[in-house]
Amino acid sequence: MDEPVYDPAYTPSQPPQAQNPDPAPAAHGQGDQTPADIVYLPVNMRFLKSISCALKIFELLFGLISWSCVACCLGIGANVWVFLVAFLIWLYAIANFVVFTFCLDRKLSFVHWGWEELIFNSVAAVLILSAAITESVVASDYYYYSAGSAFVASCVFLWFNTILYSAGIVFSFRKLKGRWPWEGHSTTAGAGSSWSTEQQSHPPPTTVEAPPAYPTDDVAKY
Repeated sequence: MDEPVYDPAYTPSQPPQAQNPDPAPAAHGQGDQTPADIVYLPVNMRFLKSISCALKIFELLFGLISWSCVACCLGIGANVWVFLVAFLIWLYAIANFVVFTFCLDRKLSFVHWGWEELIFNSVAAVLILSAAITESVVASDYYYYSAGSAFVASCVFLWFNTILYSAGIVFSFRKLKGRWPWEGHSTTAGAGSSWSTEQQSHPPPTTVEAPPAYPTDDVAKY
């Protein structure tokens, strides 16, 4: 029997079911996605390299530890109120971190994020301070019980968070006004703030007046 000769132009025939000229469209969400279907979120690298970002990361970390320790002994003293304060502020801090990381503050331009950050840090510092004082009083009464270590840990990290949110007030004021709180008010205050910088980086387009049109020779003859 002769060996089959290799023909480079030969292509094997496809099975009948694969030769359907009008294949049914794939259901939504199946198959490969095209680049147009993928949503890309920009990342604010300038924010991630700033001191405000480092403060927010430590606030989230210490806040997680503090409300987790408080949750271990909810039925003692005023721990329910302390837990609600620590947990709700922690959730809002996560939302703030996501907004500034993925540049959502530019899309939600109806909110003045400079004032929002300053007000949030101020309210959070006062509430966390009151929660830390309350937890310290409760911890002194229940120190020798089985949950004493959880009380001590929650107190320590609540006080740490109070310091962090107080520092956040200073940096958010600097970001909003362009000067430190202890510096005197000047006429140029706010000129170096990030909000003014963004407005200066996109100046309004200048209009150039077109020169007057002079009649050509063909028009001048008439």
